[in-house]
Amino acid sequence: MEGGEDVKRGKSFKKKAAGPRRDELPALKEKPFAATDLAALSCLLLLILVAYLQVLDFDFLNYDDIDYVLGNEMVSRGLS
Repeated sequence: MEGGEDVKRGKSFKKKAAGPRRDELPALKEKPFAATDLAALSCLLLLILVAYLQVLDFDFLNYDDIDYVLGNEMVSRGLS
């Protein structure tokens, strides 16, 4: 047969690639965070905080609230 396919009882199926079975693989051991992992995580957190803490000084802008919310007939009628 071509392409690694067998035909049994009118059904075709592909053979699986040879390799170790799941129960034969060595168990993965959990390792704690390394110092470099903690340093990278801290740097990313610091960069995120620096970028987003700037918005605390921003003013609220309401350019179109009156037109699209307060003046909207569908919003004034409510849900029902």
